[in-house]
Amino acid sequence: MATQVDGRYTGIRSHELKEHEGRLYNDVQANYALPADQEEIDRLNSQHRALTMLYGAVIPEPIKANLIEKTKPRILDVGCGTGIWSIEVGEEIPKASIIGVDLVSIHPKNYPSNVSFEKFDILEDFPTSWQGSFDLIHARYLIAGIRDFEGLLSRLYKLLKPNEYLIIMEPQAIWNTANNDFQITCPNTAKICKIVYDTMIKLGIDPIPGQRVSEYIRSNARFEDVKTITLDLPLSPWSSDPRLKAIGQAHLPVTLSLPGAFRRLTLGSGLIDEKEYDEYTINSKEEIKRAEGQLIFPVWMISAKRK
Repeated sequence: MATQVDGRYTGIRSHELKEHEGRLYNDVQANYALPADQEEIDRLNSQHRALTMLYGAVIPEPIKANLIEKTKPRILDVGCGTGIWSIEVGEEIPKASIIGVDLVSIHPKNYPSNVSFEKFDILEDFPTSWQGSFDLIHARYLIAGIRDFEGLLSRLYKLLKPNEYLIIMEPQAIWNTANNDFQITCPNTAKICKIVYDTMIKLGIDPIPGQRVSEYIRSNARFEDVKTITLDLPLSPWSSDPRLKAIGQAHLPVTLSLPGAFRRLTLGSGLIDEKEYDEYTINSKEEIKRAEGQLIFPVWMISAKRK
């Protein structure tokens, strides 16, 4: 099928997918239970826009400047999703060569010639020819598919050239409000978040990977120049600050769609039945649409240089 997204056309390869209750999922890795369909594409692209607005750039300026100085830098985008990050980097740094890897092909049909996409399970070993060949490795929001972040980071380290950079961006699965009144102002949303959190714990998924990744990299002698920036992401346009309000508006479609995206994963845990989960979801969407509570969650961006 071909669907227009942000002025481009996305080709979803349906033979790589399997259907479950009207949503499409990858047919490669059972551990990753989020969808891979048009609704998920829209969610991921909205998420990208909100995160870029929150941090002010696709790549932190000092790292981008380092790449621009090079003749032909190589960049790896791990778990690239729709490929929107890879494409924007390819447009901003035309002389760079960017490879985006993911379980399924949900990237646009048309993209810059310096960008390529490969179907690849990042839980497997990377090609030996990639070792020591990248000037930047980017990985974002792998929270739902990675149980062993330390193992992944160890494998990504081997792919970097000496003195080159790794960027990891991960959220906290636990939502809150800026006033710490989450349970009072958004009771149904709080229930959804609690059951998703309990599901992740049961399945061995770290609900706060950004904090753990930051701690691990800081304690790892193979990395230096470690920087961690943690910012609260507004989940709806509740703020009176124009910039934060715009970020919240950009993220609103993501916030509304997250219970649906996590539905299969959560129901599969056996911790809640379908009827109860769907009821909480409907009521949660109404709370979010009415901008009840100043909904936020923290996002960690960690950058580090390989020694």
